[in-house]
Amino acid sequence: MRGGSTKIQNSCISNTTLELIIASSENDLSIYGENIEIEFSAQGKTGKSIFTTYALISEDAVDYDIKVIVPPDKDIKHGTSGSYFFIIENNNTGLWPDNYLLEAISENDWNLTINPDSNINNLDSGESIEINITIYVPKNTEITSDNLIFKIISDKSEFSKTVNVTSNIIGPNIMEDLYNYFESLAESLGLDDIFDEYAPHALVVLLFSILFIILILLVFIITSKFVDIICLDRIIEISPNQTGLFEIKLINPTKKARYYEINIVDRKKESKWLISFNKDKIHLNPKESRKITFGVQPTDLVQKDDWAEIDLIVKTDGKRKIEKISTMIVLKNSITNLSINNIIHLPRIFKEGEKIVTSFILKNKGNVSSENIVVLLYINGEEKNKVVDIIIPAEGYAELDIPWIAVKGKNEISIVVKKY
Repeated sequence: MRGGSTKIQNSCISNTTLELIIASSENDLSIYGENIEIEFSAQGKTGKSIFTTYALISEDAVDYDIKVIVPPDKDIKHGTSGSYFFIIENNNTGLWPDNYLLEAISENDWNLTINPDSNINNLDSGESIEINITIYVPKNTEITSDNLIFKIISDKSEFSKTVNVTSNIIGPNIMEDLYNYFESLAESLGLDDIFDEYAPHALVVLLFSILFIILILLVFIITSKFVDIICLDRIIEISPNQTGLFEIKLINPTKKARYYEINIVDRKKESKWLISFNKDKIHLNPKESRKITFGVQPTDLVQKDDWAEIDLIVKTDGKRKIEKISTMIVLKNSITNLSINNIIHLPRIFKEGEKIVTSFILKNKGNVSSENIVVLLYINGEEKNKVVDIIIPAEGYAELDIPWIAVKGKNEISIVVKKY
């Protein structure tokens, strides 16, 4: 046993209170119920007093406590389980062993298992034990989290400690949602009675088989042709004074006589080219073929190195599907040749600040149209006026009048023609 003593000196009559703590140092539970003899001795200058008392070693003096190490929260996928490992330590004083009752509750009343079972017997003070609690998450739950409440109750004192952990539920991904949909659909169709657990797989195979058949039919419809169009020379070069002639062969590949509507379309939707075609509808017997032609001729509006893309479109009577081919006409040997003629300045005699009009003829001696022409008039090297957006067709001309203001002294006139 451990004890202590205190010396007090006081010169007058007085009293004091002392606190004496006695702790057992024996590692033996058998001494519970025994008495400890304690002798108090007080001695002063004029006298001495001694008295004896007793302390009982009793379980009523035990302080009950439970130490719990709690695992971290975790993510658990739906339809699976997750395990938490708690460590319980008997933290009682006085080397007092204890029994414990374990309780675990899921916030959402999900199934749980506890290992070892819900009772722990004779856990010595300072001794610890690991408890495994497994929670089972339902497969089709829409809940995103669950709180696991774990309670440890002392059997000898009813002292308890409660801790909790949170399970974050990972929901189904897109493929799982799709599988669940097929599973539900198969069940509603009664396929589970035939295929049991393989009903969703059977339904998927059935649907893909149907889709495959539909796809084959679509491919057949898309690739089926009611007319074949053959053109051996789709690109033709011509000079501005020529006509490009395209020769097209149409074939009816089907086993029925058919009527065909024919259209010729300039993709640029411009009027620079003249298209001549005299057959807008023809009749072909099965396997019959026929040659048709259409001509493309440039107008005065075509420019140097101009070109056009022209589609021949054939529609079969009674069918929505059309067939077409594209042809191209390219201009070659095209030139523009601009010249200024017959320049006149009125009035011929003028003075500073007077308005003068310079007139002249701008000719295009080339074989194609000239567009985006700008004419600039300079006086003594300084631009005074201009005319823009001039279009002159092949072999054509434009009469231009450009006003300007005379300056003092010499007025040297320059006329510049260019494209922009």
